[in-house]
Amino acid sequence: MPENGFSHIAFSDESHWNTGRYRGISIVTMLAHNYLRLNEELTRIISASGTDEFGFKKLDDSRYRRLAEQLCDFAIRKVRTNDIRIDILTWDTQDERHDIRFRDDIRNFHIMYFHVFRNVFKRRWSDDAIWRLCPDEQEQMDWADLNEHLNGASIEGQIIQRPSGFSQYSVEFKRNFRISDICPRQSHLEPFIQLADLFVGLGVYSREHYDTIERWLAINNTQKMLIETDDNEEQNTSFSRSHHQRCPLATSFYSRCKDNSLNVSLRTFKGFKTRDPSKPINFWWYTPQHESDRAPTTRQQTF
Repeated sequence: MPENGFSHIAFSDESHWNTGRYRGISIVTMLAHNYLRLNEELTRIISASGTDEFGFKKLDDSRYRRLAEQLCDFAIRKVRTNDIRIDILTWDTQDERHDIRFRDDIRNFHIMYFHVFRNVFKRRWSDDAIWRLCPDEQEQMDWADLNEHLNGASIEGQIIQRPSGFSQYSVEFKRNFRISDICPRQSHLEPFIQLADLFVGLGVYSREHYDTIERWLAINNTQKMLIETDDNEEQNTSFSRSHHQRCPLATSFYSRCKDNSLNVSLRTFKGFKTRDPSKPINFWWYTPQHESDRAPTTRQQTF
């Protein structure tokens, strides 16, 4: 057992868990002993940008886009040296699993977290890893309810409710996922949650607005993947402020992934998707696991 009780640490964030067609979860994972060094470097990048916090929702001016580009550069450098990996799960609420009456988005969100744990903790890291999970602090996530799904998958858990105004839970899983504790954190205090926010934002945006990205490329020369645009420049009025920043960010990120042989596809699937899930930046799309795989519902359906 490591001295601090865990050997690995994970930071997670979500996007549009209950709104829009495409939704997602991103998780950034690393060895615990690398965290302080990496966090110090990431903190310097964000502080030097003149912003208090990065959020994909804020990405509608050049200042935030420049920061996003620096965060992408940081991520690519660190995955190449095996310091971190980033996994982004997105799902389509109009596919056969989700397009049902009375869909329960909260419980479905919990199930998607279960798939993230199973695929990242068990398949991408060593079996003897002991995890501390630091998700973005939010009231919508009920870690006790998530534990019910884990118990349903033959995973023994113990729930300890902490005195808190946010109804936080610490869940100690005695086997399988080997999560020592769950410590929700405020995103403005944790740079790696901001990094997770960027990547889940890119994953969802690339699927939801792929046609806009393609149109932006056609107008702005497909051979030049990165075009610097300042707020005081004349902008193409056919794009909103946010698209004018997010489209070049998405295409420049794709170009960097291609240059670094990360196997991230954009055009083939009309959205970011990683061909080889073992790659350290893994965009993966949830697909039904079997014929009866359907999203949970809030009540019994009647026909």
